[in-house]
Amino acid sequence: MKTCTKCIIPESVKGAEISEGLCTFCKTDQRHRQKSAMGKEALYRELKQPASAKYDCLVPISGGKDSSYVLYYLAKVLGLRVLAFFFDNGFICSFARENVQNMCGSMGVDLVIERATAYRLKQTQHALHAAKHLGRFVKVCGTCSNNLRTHSILAAKRQGIKHIVWGASDFEDSSTDYLRNEKLKQGNRDTWGTPGSERRKVWRALKLLFSGSPVGKLRAFYHGLYYMYYTVRDNLASGCMEGIRNYNPFLEVPFVGKGVQVHYFFDYIPYNPVQQVAELIKETGWRHPESREMRMDCMLHAFINYQHLCDNGITHDGFILAGLVRYGLMDRQTALVREAAAREGLAEECERIALELGVISLFRNWSTNKVVPPGQKCQPLL
Repeated sequence: MKTCTKCIIPESVKGAEISEGLCTFCKTDQRHRQKSAMGKEALYRELKQPASAKYDCLVPISGGKDSSYVLYYLAKVLGLRVLAFFFDNGFICSFARENVQNMCGSMGVDLVIERATAYRLKQTQHALHAAKHLGRFVKVCGTCSNNLRTHSILAAKRQGIKHIVWGASDFEDSSTDYLRNEKLKQGNRDTWGTPGSERRKVWRALKLLFSGSPVGKLRAFYHGLYYMYYTVRDNLASGCMEGIRNYNPFLEVPFVGKGVQVHYFFDYIPYNPVQQVAELIKETGWRHPESREMRMDCMLHAFINYQHLCDNGITHDGFILAGLVRYGLMDRQTALVREAAAREGLAEECERIALELGVISLFRNWSTNKVVPPGQKCQPLL
């Protein structure tokens, strides 16, 4: 299988035709390169509040590298009064939990914790049961993004905080999202919560139900109905501010119109994860599993990585790493090492997590995947 000589994208990735050693992304991609950061002075001016205010801003933190760096930078480099917000979805890894507690404790940052409803676990269980019958992972992440957005806004309003600083970057797009958003010259943050984005979720769900065996589709449909039921219950129980739209199981909660201003940190401070992780470790003692710092905060990310690997011949983490190499933010050899670490034992990790969540024999009915990446068996485990 051909692999781009500049980044690490294999030719099995949709839209990544390789010619003269370079993939389509390396030849044509301009989205990140065109952006210029507004600078820390502009960020400070936006966030700094009068002395009478208790906090300057709220920062949602997961314990992962990006949100942890945002918290560190605002609290220690800019000296702002920050309220940290942690949403415990029930699937947070031990490294991430420890990072949140240790960073807030050592920096003297106040921390607010909210927890997912009981329906969140039920969503995931039914998503995994549906995956078992369809032969591919479906929406295991459920309502986490909506929960995080909703609870962050509500926490800010309770404390009278006018600004939320968000640590997401466009580098986190999947290959499918990246291709679509590159064509539109947008990132996921610009399309999230729009009618078109929600319609795409419906279309993807329908396409999944037409895959697999007839018996598998019926069983997946059964679990899909329960998944949508618990999604609506979660929307209502978590206090989503969407009114009648809470009854939409494909709901995406936008930031617009919520009365709190949201700032994307990496619009102001250039995204440089290798340098920023090194600074985090040195200044705060932030920790991560060896060679696996990309998305180590939530155990459900293993399912996303596995499906991306099966569909594209590279993990979701690897696709992000390729973008970092493309823009000179990481060397190619380091990216290859970290992609290998992300692949290692990935199917077994998915099986273990599913067992922990009460879903047994996850891969028993797993269908043959269209891409079998080199060095990674994507056949059934059992």
